[in-house]
Amino acid sequence: LVGVWGVGPFDNDGAADFLAFLTEAGPDGWNLIREELNSRDPEMIIAAAEVVATVLGVASRRDDRTLNFAMGRNRAAPWAKRYGWSMSRSLPGVALKAAKRAARLTHTIGWTKPESARKWDQTAASVIRRLELGMRKRTIESWQGGAASASTGVSRRP
Repeated sequence: LVGVWGVGPFDNDGAADFLAFLTEAGPDGWNLIREELNSRDPEMIIAAAEVVATVLGVASRRDDRTLNFAMGRNRAAPWAKRYGWSMSRSLPGVALKAAKRAARLTHTIGWTKPESARKWDQTAASVIRRLELGMRKRTIESWQGGAASASTGVSRRP
């Protein structure tokens, strides 16, 4: 197998494996997400944070290489649709804090090209912005009675 390494949230082998494990884990995937959010690996943190963003209905619209070639379109979306309702209320805040930490750890990835490092910084910033947007959107939806997300169909169950 050829390794995958790119600047998107799922553009590396570790993130591709993470998505596969997440899909297999079913509702226990939340433990896997929390584990990655608490890791020291910025790529895995961003991948886990992207899954949380997907649940919040603000998934990346970017076509990552890993998603296109290894798994088709965003594989996190079906998992999010099926299990998103059980996301703890605190997890988006945990994901946001972790993504901000990951953005500060970019230097640990070891990019060989400055352009790649710049694009990775943009990816991390995008995940952070979308998590913030998703958290605001979720607050508004809770005021409106828990409307389902248009992009994932995830709604909060009692």
